[in-house]
This record gives sequence, C-alpha cells and structure tokens, in this order.
Amino acid sequence: MLDNKKLAEILLPYGTVETGHSQAGEWPLRRTGHWQIPLDGQSVLLVPEVNLPPAVGALLDLMLEDRGGERGVIERWLSGADEPDPAVLANALETSGWQTAAGACVITVERDSASGEPADLADAVEMLRELVSVEPCAIATDGKKRIYLLLPAQETNETPGSGRPRVLAKETLEPSNTQEMMEGLFFSEELSGWLDTLGAELFSLFRAGFSAPVETWSKLPDARREAQFALDAGRLYRSKERVHDFRKLGLSRLFHGLPSDIQAQFLQEVLPEDVFAGLSSELRETVFAFLEHGQQVADTARSLYIHRNTLLYRLDRIAELTGYDVRQPLQAWTLWMALTLRRAS
Repeated sequence: MLDNKKLAEILLPYGTVETGHSQAGEWPLRRTGHWQIPLDGQSVLLVPEVNLPPAVGALLDLMLEDRGGERGVIERWLSGADEPDPAVLANALETSGWQTAAGACVITVERDSASGEPADLADAVEMLRELVSVEPCAIATDGKKRIYLLLPAQETNETPGSGRPRVLAKETLEPSNTQEMMEGLFFSEELSGWLDTLGAELFSLFRAGFSAPVETWSKLPDARREAQFALDAGRLYRSKERVHDFRKLGLSRLFHGLPSDIQAQFLQEVLPEDVFAGLSSELRETVFAFLEHGQQVADTARSLYIHRNTLLYRLDRIAELTGYDVRQPLQAWTLWMALTLRRAS
C-alpha cells in the first residue's frame, strides 16, 4: 500500500495542499503540468512538475509505470485520471492488441441520479465485462457515477473489409445489415440490452452516450468528449431515451452547444421566469403533446385522455398566458424550444 502521507511530507516543499479528490484513488497522477498526491480523500498535494528535481520526477514516473503497464495507461486515460502523451497512449493501445484498422468508439454509462442510492460501480463494471464479448476492451470508472468503455468499432477477423462493427452482437451478423449497423442502430439496441441488465440487477436506471467511430488514436480524446456530450445533451433534452448517439442528437446538439448567455436572452424574450411559473404542468405537457401529435386536436386529446373541448380551452389559455398560439406552427415551435430549455435548466 502506498503511503501517501509520507510521500506528501517529502514533496510538501515543492507544492501546496488543496481541497479536492484525486480520481486515481491512492495513487499519484500527473495532469496538465503538475502532480496530484492524494492525501485523506478530501485533500491533495499539488506539485508543479517544474518544481521537482529531475530525479524525483523520474521516480514518480516509475511509480506510474508500476500501475498495470499498458492497460493501466489506457484505463487511467479512459477514466479521466491521467492525460498521457498521445504517442504514449497509441503505443499502449497497439502493445495491448488494438489495431488501427478496426478503429474505436467510446461509451459513457451513467447511473441516473434520480434512482435512489448509488449503485455499486464495481458490480456494474463486472457485469459489463461479462456482457461485452469482445477483445480488446477497456473499462474504467471516474470513481463517482460514470463508467467509460473503449471498444473496437469494426471486425478485424478473417473477413477484412467487411465493415461490420465487432461490438454490436455476439452472434454472426448478416452482411445485408452492414449499413444499418454502421449507422449505430444495432449498436444502440445492444447497448440498450446492457442497460436493461444493469438496471435489473442493480435496481437503478442507467443511461449511455457513445461517440462516432474514430480511425486514428490521436482522435480518441475527441471520442471521449463526444460520448460525454451525447450523454449530457441526451439526458437533458431527450430524457425519455436512454441511449444517445453523438451523430444523432438532432436539436439536442444545438441546445447543449448554445452559450449560456444566448440561452438566457432567448428565454427572457420568449418565456420569462414569471410566465413560465404561471404555466401549470398540465399546460406545459399539453404543448409537448400537441406538437408530438402534429397539432392534431383529436389525436392530442386522446393521448391526454381529455375531451377535445378541454384541449381547446387549454390551447386558448396557453396563448393568453404566453402570447404564443401553438396552433400556428412557427409560434408553436418557438414556445416548444423555450419550454425545452426551461425544463432542462
């Protein structure tokens, strides 16, 4: 067991103690020009690399190398605990059996915070190792509530050039389905199955986002960011779905990418806080249902289990409170966007 307290005492003259948590647990980690030495779980010693004598820095490097070799390098990068040089990460991947021709994609899995007590991530990781029947495969956690997976994007077996994603299913897949799979359809279904199993076994709701496939290792950091973005945007703006493909976020991409000041200006113009507060949950739900059913009165009324006259009254009331008549397409979608942003904020 590494004695962090003793190590911190030795390195204290070179750094400062700050409140925080190290993602690497009991191990030191190097990030953006400084070392983090975890102390008691609530504080870390931050030591700029430039402050360390070369010999001390070399010793810390040796400690990192002792933490699992190439697999350790990959998993620490995947968890966000370390930011290795791109060449170091590429070497670790190739030494571990990853092939550039296969490409790779990153998946981020998160336990829904509304599900009650946190699920045991260790149990979830073990279940995923059983569910994902592909090698090579890397799985890591951020130590909180997210699990990251790095998987090959395509087959690399005796049928080179098939273009069939290797991670989508355990059984042999028909060549006629290749295009659908590359679009992420079957991958989404497989991932949904994993989430179903995790939820049933751990009594929690899990969501996931996955990146577009990358063809070069230098683009892996982008893939990790894409998976996180897909999960974050999907959770906020497509909350009824559990699996979010970065390539198919639709308006969620636009909403999540808008600067906060632009969002605030739009909301103040279209749906100020006091107006939003004046809309009951029934009226808000009516707007969404009306647009989901193509602004058809009969279909919307049936979906809400109300009389058509009740629906017409609600539409009039919405127009009275907001100034937007949702029977007019442009006004309807303007109000829908504002309600969507309000709901996510």
